[in-house]
Amino acid sequence: MRDVLRRHCLAFHPHVARRFAAVAPLVSASKVGTLKSVWPLSVLIVTACQAAPLSPAGRQIVAVSWDTLWQTSPDFMETTLTEPSLMTFNQGKVLIVDGATPAVVALDPSSGRLLWKIGRAGAGPAEFAGVSSVVPNRAGGIDVVDIVNRRLSHINAEGAVTGTTSIARAGAQPELLCSLGDGRRIVAGPFSSEMAVLDSGGNAVGSLPLPWPDLASARAESRQVILQSDHSGGRCVVALTTGRGFAILSGQADPVLGTYIEPFDVFGVGARKDEPEVTTTATFEVDFVGDTLLVLFGGATTDQNRLVDRYSASTGTYIDSYRLPFKAYRLAAHGGTLFVRGTSGLSIVAIRPRR
Repeated sequence: MRDVLRRHCLAFHPHVARRFAAVAPLVSASKVGTLKSVWPLSVLIVTACQAAPLSPAGRQIVAVSWDTLWQTSPDFMETTLTEPSLMTFNQGKVLIVDGATPAVVALDPSSGRLLWKIGRAGAGPAEFAGVSSVVPNRAGGIDVVDIVNRRLSHINAEGAVTGTTSIARAGAQPELLCSLGDGRRIVAGPFSSEMAVLDSGGNAVGSLPLPWPDLASARAESRQVILQSDHSGGRCVVALTTGRGFAILSGQADPVLGTYIEPFDVFGVGARKDEPEVTTTATFEVDFVGDTLLVLFGGATTDQNRLVDRYSASTGTYIDSYRLPFKAYRLAAHGGTLFVRGTSGLSIVAIRPRR
């Protein structure tokens, strides 16, 4: 049973092939071209019967000590970054959403110095009402998903809003977004079994099913995902927050499937809908460093939210793990440096491992 649970697609039945065959003409008719241009049909069907790489028997935790490069001061947090939430990195900037303002703050990665801050509450230019996701863009800045104003705000490397894109046509509650690297974007809502595909104008031009077909009929929480683009905007990871693993997507290549080193199927397929509320999760924070995917893992151990598991972004295979010096709530990465917000405080800390 353990080996079965580690497989990404449990539904090895003919109805899976029929389900994806039914999707193909819908996607083709939506001007995406063939389904293969979004997600190869062969891969969609193969995921129903092909296991992802199995994780090793246990974590390999690398023995390191940690150097603190900088930490934001209490005064800075009180006046400039009151409530840090979402974080990412792009072209020499640590980009953080201040949920209290709301605003986007850019910090120098080498010193923590403030580079710029933009935003306030509202619906006008450079204003936000409900930031749910952020994505690095090719202008060196960040795209901000505002689910209340139903738009993307495009912020450049200098901290100026260069335009907006409506997401009103992206379906209900498009909370999460990431880039496929070919001009298209993926958006996902809470607990959905499919993700919408948008063109550069924000038009819905197709959809992608989650690459775990058996979850379509499982309890809704089992389909909760997070999306994260790599810093070049060429790849997108879809990571299950209460499930077994992740999938890395790009514009043309086949999806790369990976299994968490710590199996975490909270709900079995067909689990009762009246089971207790989820209190423990696999992850809510992932990031790329080159060809490596970092997963800040939760789980139920004493190391909850302290373990950063590393996987190959090319193959999905597990590499090793690092134990952070404190529990983390948010994480972004660049090179060998991690930018972390701890669970017991609001400060942003830049740390680097030393063997």
